[in-house]
Amino acid sequence: MKKIPQKGKIIAILFSFAILSSLTMMSAAFLGYSEQEEVEEYSQNSISNRAIGIPPELFGGRYFNEAGILVTLLVDSAATAELFDLPTLLAMGPLFRLVEFSYSELSATMAYLQRVARRDINIIFGVADRFSLDVVRNRVTIHLIDFTPEQEELFRANVLDSPMLYFVQSDGAVEPIPDLLVGVD
Repeated sequence: MKKIPQKGKIIAILFSFAILSSLTMMSAAFLGYSEQEEVEEYSQNSISNRAIGIPPELFGGRYFNEAGILVTLLVDSAATAELFDLPTLLAMGPLFRLVEFSYSELSATMAYLQRVARRDINIIFGVADRFSLDVVRNRVTIHLIDFTPEQEELFRANVLDSPMLYFVQSDGAVEPIPDLLVGVD
């Protein structure tokens, strides 16, 4: 009997996971998760990525693209290349995409911004009216009240200077910031 190479097994598992994730998303919609963000959150937390061979430091998140296909993001690193057969994965079409940051890193940045906001609300909200985790861009988006290079520099100097940040002009629609620190010591 011919043995399947380890990378081949991982690709088969990831492909099966993509199909299972699509079913999970349909289940989420059936269970009443109607908002896209709620469905994405349900998907991010519903299936252990470790169970399918994606360590947290290599998992970048998941989202539905414009065609309705669930895309799994993998961190573009030597560890990812060692664990997965990337040419084969990327040849599968839009099921997988390489990104710069892990979902854990982005979540930690969001948690840090929330801690800063709790400590001194004016340090962030004097310049920005909200921040959000953007899985598709693989960044934390900062919505500046006045989108200018000076305001971006002020934010970076006083709050956080990180390549994970992406700055945009706020549309003025302030949304509540999710409490990422519930249960965190």
